[in-house]
Amino acid sequence: ARKLHEEFLEQHSPEYFAVLYKTVLLLSDRSQLDQVLRQVLSLVMESLPAERGAIVVRTDKLHGHEIAASYSADGESYEHPISKTLRDHVLGTRTALLTRDAKNDPRFAGSDSVIRDGIGAAMCAPLCGSGRALGVIYADTCEGTSCFDTKELEFLSVVGHVIGMAIENRLLDEAMV
Repeated sequence: ARKLHEEFLEQHSPEYFAVLYKTVLLLSDRSQLDQVLRQVLSLVMESLPAERGAIVVRTDKLHGHEIAASYSADGESYEHPISKTLRDHVLGTRTALLTRDAKNDPRFAGSDSVIRDGIGAAMCAPLCGSGRALGVIYADTCEGTSCFDTKELEFLSVVGHVIGMAIENRLLDEAMV
């Protein structure tokens, strides 16, 4: 029944709805969170015109952050942190951000990571629980500009909220135990 349901969704729904459905199924799995986040990120990034992506979560260590999952379309390791300027803006405002040309965007003037990491276009959305931003989900392209638009940003924002709620639920489960 699940297979038939998935086939129906893929045939009769907008492309992002099927990805969102699979994302929710993955996040409901009780496997290790880092494994689940890697699977979710791969699924989401393959549906976007992005070359690199990451899920960054807040840690308890002095308001630190760590990359929980990373993705690179070319299969190479994507270990460098996302732009701190973009991340901090999204975490501070709890709103998603889209830039079609990060190098020439005045909001990120002076950001060394935008130049160093060759960020062309980028999107970043908060992982929102019910009370606070728990991290961000990020996607970018290397060099040049991209065709990211509001449709992709809305999709990334919805995924960010779903991931945020899943993380918050796991934290609550751990606290109860």
